[in-house]
Amino acid sequence: MRIRTGLFRAFLAVFVVVAVAACDKAESKIVGKWRLDEHQTLEFFPDKTLVLATPVNNFSGVYSFVSDDRIKMEFSGVIIGLAGPQIARVSFQDGDLVLDGDSSSSLFAGHHVLKRIGG
Repeated sequence: MRIRTGLFRAFLAVFVVVAVAACDKAESKIVGKWRLDEHQTLEFFPDKTLVLATPVNNFSGVYSFVSDDRIKMEFSGVIIGLAGPQIARVSFQDGDLVLDGDSSSSLFAGHHVLKRIGG
């Protein structure tokens, strides 16, 4: 009985460590609505979809993490879809989302600091 209790506690400890580590990943932190600039927002949903809202139109798409700190965003639609996949390094600084886009990313090339909207 004592061995089972010890194994259960060890398993529980490992589970908690893994759960906490997963929560610190960019993949879970990115979910939410972010202000890209004065007129545009970028919203990431838990189901790996996203919406870029501009004054003219809303563009939907999907995102995936190609590594722990690199995101690939693909927008659907005739015009914005022609831009191709957007690849950026993801980091967080003082609660802000930082996207450093690859030079090949026509929409997100360069350094972008996004402020969380709400929550």
